[in-house]
Amino acid sequence: MKTVEMDDVAPSLSSLVRQARAEPIVITVRGKAVAALTAIGTNTDLENLLVSNDPRFQALIERSRARNPPDTGLSTAEVRRRLRQRRGPRSGRAGSSGKRTSAPRRRAVRR
Repeated sequence: MKTVEMDDVAPSLSSLVRQARAEPIVITVRGKAVAALTAIGTNTDLENLLVSNDPRFQALIERSRARNPPDTGLSTAEVRRRLRQRRGPRSGRAGSSGKRTSAPRRRAVRR
């Protein structure tokens, strides 16, 4: 990713950036969309925005979808059931009442 200061960009971009605060701007070459200019606000997750537009990430998602077609995986309920089986009895953990059934564990501290 390349970062360029606004002052180093053509003056027309400054105007477009101001306009992009109101709505995304699609940039085209001969009528074909090649880029989009969108505002990054306080509610924008910048990392999410960058990763979701990364071609390597898109390829990873497509490979995953090809290997795991819809309705071939485990449901959330089945994953939870299997995890409960693996864990066994839940003694010492918060139950449905939210109260602990035994004293809390203390973590070992390295010095």
